[in-house]
Amino acid sequence: MAGVEGLVRTWLQALWQAWRIQHATVDPNAKCPSCGARNGEIQWYGNLVWPDGTKGAVVHTCHVDKARWGEKPIVKSTAWDISLQEQPQGTPVPFLNRPEPTSFGRRAG
Repeated sequence: MAGVEGLVRTWLQALWQAWRIQHATVDPNAKCPSCGARNGEIQWYGNLVWPDGTKGAVVHTCHVDKARWGEKPIVKSTAWDISLQEQPQGTPVPFLNRPEPTSFGRRAG
């Protein structure tokens, strides 16, 4: 029975992680590290690359002292990024090609 308990625990952990990813949000009014105010906005910059290779950043801007700081994306872009393949002229419009996620948003391959 120990194998069944481990399997149930693994499934529960997977469900919890999936729920967290689906309900994750970035707070646009996060506390400013400079002045401590909670008055700002966020913007997505997809071309920024972090030292560990993570692509994209949510950049916060404080409305009080105009400080700016970055935050890594909650879910890596490879889990939700879509692309269209080039089609010769006259062919029908293709469906969006979505990567097949493996476990928790990591693309296979």
